[in-house]
Amino acid sequence: MTSTFPRQALFGSPTTSRSKAAGHRGIGVIGVVWCVTGALVVSGCADLGVQSHAHEAAASFADTSLLQALQEAAQAADPDGRLVAVAEQLDEPDDELRFLDGGGNWVVESAEGASITVSVYYYWEDKSFSASQAWGLACREYTVAETVTVTSVECASDVPSTPLLSELVGW
Repeated sequence: MTSTFPRQALFGSPTTSRSKAAGHRGIGVIGVVWCVTGALVVSGCADLGVQSHAHEAAASFADTSLLQALQEAAQAADPDGRLVAVAEQLDEPDDELRFLDGGGNWVVESAEGASITVSVYYYWEDKSFSASQAWGLACREYTVAETVTVTSVECASDVPSTPLLSELVGW
């Protein structure tokens, strides 16, 4: 028994139906990849950028606000008392400096001669879409002379990436 309907009428053209199905699968795969990528960026992978921003904020705080406060302390003292004045500013800072723009703080790691090595922490918050927050870290060496200069140094291996609140000045 033969059918009066052509095979193509019942099942469509072999090439047409397969290419439509392949096209729909391609769109579906692209959609799934797009959704997974978006979810990763919004959730876990975005934390990499957050931590980077936090470290940049800590470095900026160490190189600007903290440096300026140390320079002002040194300039206010007589030449023989500059190092002591800078050390006092680090030990007992003004609240305005510690809570500037959300939260800068530090731990004095060592002092040798006219140089003081400091681990500077900064609590950074992203108030945009992701509302993320993280502690940033930057290690600096402040050298006291006629002025105070700052040098970025590698953090020691035993310096924690987030501050121990008991070690922070004034917390």
